[in-house]
Amino acid sequence: MRHIFSVLLIGLLAGLHSSHGHDSPSHRIDALTDRIDEEGPRAELLIERGFESNALGDWSSAAVDFEAALILSPSSWAALMGCAEAYSRLGRWEEVITLAHSGIAYQETPARQAPFYALLARSRMEKKQWKQASEAWKRAMDSSNPEIDWYLGQSETLYQLQEYNQQVQALAEARERNPSVVLYRAWLEALVNSGRWEQAMVEVNRELSKARWKSSWLLLRARIHRAMERKEDQFNDAKAALNEIKSRLHQDRPDPQLVREQNQALTLLKS
Repeated sequence: MRHIFSVLLIGLLAGLHSSHGHDSPSHRIDALTDRIDEEGPRAELLIERGFESNALGDWSSAAVDFEAALILSPSSWAALMGCAEAYSRLGRWEEVITLAHSGIAYQETPARQAPFYALLARSRMEKKQWKQASEAWKRAMDSSNPEIDWYLGQSETLYQLQEYNQQVQALAEARERNPSVVLYRAWLEALVNSGRWEQAMVEVNRELSKARWKSSWLLLRARIHRAMERKEDQFNDAKAALNEIKSRLHQDRPDPQLVREQNQALTLLKS
């Protein structure tokens, strides 16, 4: 699962760094510390130093700075999100939930609240509180442009709740808003989960006919065959996928995706 804050913070971080050239995070922290010592703590300086600590993976120091910034500026979007990232890296999920609720309370429109609902949903997922996560995802979708990770998070939540038909519907609606290949693949996976095997088979066969690399589609079709109890077809597709994967997999620099597919193929050949 991709980290929940990466997309949300790209623009903000770009703005913070645009005027500082190529200074390293360590140099920026030293410079900011000098300014804070001279000028006294200000929210914007603490926030910037917090992000620099996050960049170094010093989550504890980052959390201290963001906490101090929130005392000075409780409604700061940057401080709330930066602190949430640090807390999440530290596994402090209850505190992330508290920050998400604070962010929701401080925003005036559903669209501005949406990132905090997404934050809340991810936190509930980490705690395996699937029903609460599902409700939060519904509110996050009030955004005019939800992130792909939000759609995938909602899909995973519905899967965990075994609400497979709702998973298919949610991803179909997501694809109407964002025609992403990633969402298309997730929708096909949901079709398989919901037992709509024939519909999924038509889609997969079409993709196979035009794909240069076929292993991922062969593995999905093998799963469909397994669900339909077509053992011979399942093994044939899994074997074909494994042969392609072996031809592409570099032992010195293995592609993580191909390693995952190799493991899936081996499982399908045994089950």
